[in-house]
Amino acid sequence: MVNFKTWQFKAWNLASLLSASFLLVALPTQAQTAIPEPTVLAQETASRQQLSDLLRQGREYSESGNYPAAIAVYEQAAQLDDDNARIFSGIGYLQASQGNYPAAIVAYQQAIALETDNPSFHYALGYSYARSGQYAAAARAYEQALAYDPKHWLSYQGLAAVQLRQNQYQQSWATYEQMLAQGAENPAEIKGAMGALLIEQQQYAAAVSHLQAALQDHPQDVQLYLPLAVAYLQQGDYVQGLATLETLAQLDPRNAEVQVQMGRIYRRQEQWEAASEALRKAVALDSSSAIAHLELAELQSSRGMQISAVSTYRRAIELDAQNPAAYVGLAKVLKARRRPDEAIAELQTAIQLYQAQNNTAQVEVLEELIEDWD
Repeated sequence: MVNFKTWQFKAWNLASLLSASFLLVALPTQAQTAIPEPTVLAQETASRQQLSDLLRQGREYSESGNYPAAIAVYEQAAQLDDDNARIFSGIGYLQASQGNYPAAIVAYQQAIALETDNPSFHYALGYSYARSGQYAAAARAYEQALAYDPKHWLSYQGLAAVQLRQNQYQQSWATYEQMLAQGAENPAEIKGAMGALLIEQQQYAAAVSHLQAALQDHPQDVQLYLPLAVAYLQQGDYVQGLATLETLAQLDPRNAEVQVQMGRIYRRQEQWEAASEALRKAVALDSSSAIAHLELAELQSSRGMQISAVSTYRRAIELDAQNPAAYVGLAKVLKARRRPDEAIAELQTAIQLYQAQNNTAQVEVLEELIEDWD
């Protein structure tokens, strides 16, 4: 995921600006790759009942969430009916649902070999390629889906996303324009994505202009306000940025991410009560948000609320154990509370995480800090 190069808004990236469906793209639904009822699958042979029983059993396993068992059963069914594309696509769906993308790729390729002109199969293959980091292959699969169905919106979204992952900004922009030209049902979301694309290229003035124009057509669409706020803030216009976020908070009062960003701005402006209110609201709206807890912990730490900060940092770590910043923040609070051994242990964990990220600069900073604390 591509991060903005920004002084303060370290958690803002395209995931904050685009909906999950646009950046990561949706998992193919089981309906799109559905295995048909067994009565239409088998020929009138002695194996018909066995095949029917396997498909019925596989469906039951799948519906109960026992995907490994469902896959094993469907693989048996495929041996009895090896020219049925839907069995293989069903296996691909189940493998992708478990994050087994290489296996999903193989299954979807088998389905496509049997039913070449099915755009949903090509989309599902593209999704599996994208999730496994094979962006060029994903783009080809999405393009193939669109060749069979020029209005397959998920494939447009997937194509734009993988083009972005490859820094193909012009191509990604062109894909969004194609969606608009084809009459997509969510034009405001697409225009918001295009604004975020401009921000990623640091074309902040162009992003503001583009998003303001989009708001003229879609004044109540919440998906346009967050990228507009980011564009203002990246230009240093905190008044307009905060005003835009406040408008968004009124339109979408249950958006935890908006509250986090407002809390950051209030904190920078030293509006401590407003910052605390916004961040506490963010945590209440999304109790699983590691970023919201981390931001609240940092505010508590900066205001001398050490006991609360320790608890909130620990919660942030529970939610995202791979974020070294939470360990560093916790370490500093523990040091302030005269618990140096625990503090150093947290710093050592942070060092390991930064090493895994190849962030040698932060490793050196923390190693020096440990020397000072010893």
